[in-house]
Amino acid sequence: MESGRATNHAVKEYWTKGRKQWKREIGYHQRSHIEAKMFAFKRLEQGVSSRCFTRQVVDLQLRVDILNKFTQLGTAQIVAVA
Repeated sequence: MESGRATNHAVKEYWTKGRKQWKREIGYHQRSHIEAKMFAFKRLEQGVSSRCFTRQVVDLQLRVDILNKFTQLGTAQIVAVA
């Protein structure tokens, strides 16, 4: 499909189905979720921003929890197939 025809088709789908349904079908928010996770991941590299020691500990614990969650999400689930 040509670029212009593909765009016309996408716009037609948008107006026919409505914005909410169209976004759901194409996975519109998936990119924003990924971008939010990448932002959080990049924040792990920055220095500790709190001055209070107990807040620094909490800050680092949160970063470790986020990193562990990312590791968990990225780990493949291996299933034996007969």
